[in-house]
Amino acid sequence: MREGFRQSLKRYNELIKDGRKIETEDPKPNNLTSVINHELQRTANARANSVETQKNVFELQKRKQAIMEELHSRLRAIDHLGAADFEPYKERTGKSRDVGIINGQLQVLENGKWNKISLGELLTDGDWGIDYLLDDRTIPRDIHKRFVVEEAKRKLQDLLDRQIVIDEISSSRIDESKRAAYTGMAEEKLDRKIKDWRTGQFAELLVQNLLKRMSIDMEAVFEILPADAYQDVNEKVDFIVRRKTRDRGVRVETHEKSRITSDKKIGIQFTINMDPAVLKRKEEQVKKARRRMHDTELTDILLVSMPADNIRQLLKTWGKKNEPHGGPISFLDRQSQRNIIGNILKHIFDGDEILTLLDSVIPRKKKMGTA
Repeated sequence: MREGFRQSLKRYNELIKDGRKIETEDPKPNNLTSVINHELQRTANARANSVETQKNVFELQKRKQAIMEELHSRLRAIDHLGAADFEPYKERTGKSRDVGIINGQLQVLENGKWNKISLGELLTDGDWGIDYLLDDRTIPRDIHKRFVVEEAKRKLQDLLDRQIVIDEISSSRIDESKRAAYTGMAEEKLDRKIKDWRTGQFAELLVQNLLKRMSIDMEAVFEILPADAYQDVNEKVDFIVRRKTRDRGVRVETHEKSRITSDKKIGIQFTINMDPAVLKRKEEQVKKARRRMHDTELTDILLVSMPADNIRQLLKTWGKKNEPHGGPISFLDRQSQRNIIGNILKHIFDGDEILTLLDSVIPRKKKMGTA
């Protein structure tokens, strides 16, 4: 997001916290309302939009603050698992699926049957709208905490994107082509269910989800970060890969062939459109974004293209099978998963590293006659 907008949200957050404090500690009349109105007007002037726009942004910030407060409350509840006065941090919903440790394995109850589920699936299936209810008697606290944090992050990211879209669309300074891009994002993605997304948007989520799951399940040296709406439109980035440092108390040899070094972030512009003219246009967009990269947190921006034949069918098959854990990826064959991951990571790791990563999570099928 724009740095100025980031600072505006920070000021809004402070005002919201001040308001909550006054409500609980000082029943006397106060001038906080006038302070808020002044800040809304000041921000509207700075962003070249209206006070009404900033009111909408402010209300969304209140919702984000409420999510953070709920998260802290849930984390405190998890710390008291097993205590006599323990109260569940999450209520069951009609679509919640029970998750527990059964026979020493993480398992989910679906259609009356317990099925093995990986930690990566548990923490990322929320991307597909799957809701889990963890058994506080068997699930370790650290897994509980990671789960509720991931839930909160998804909600916060959605609200942040909505704030950015509202603010950018309403600004009189924005380029009309970018205004159209933000409008399209709101109409085609933020306000629609996944099943109604365009194929390219669905493919992008599928790839991100697969990479996130893999990075968790193998405790990889990289992580997948979402790109916000501003990064998507202005920096031509769909998601970000960050390579992390493993600190084991000894010097770790680095690979000279790696495209990025430890703790660096690389933006990925992903497309399934293989038309040469489209790819050329996107390459030019990425080149322009690279030239402006000094204003961002990114080390590099790469265009990654790959065909996505029949990828839409995965979503349909998943729905027909009652949407089992793992999301639509569950119906993507092993070799296709390897191809997708390899196509992304080849820009970041060398060949040997990629094979090691892939073989540890998605083993190759053994040939007939081999041991």
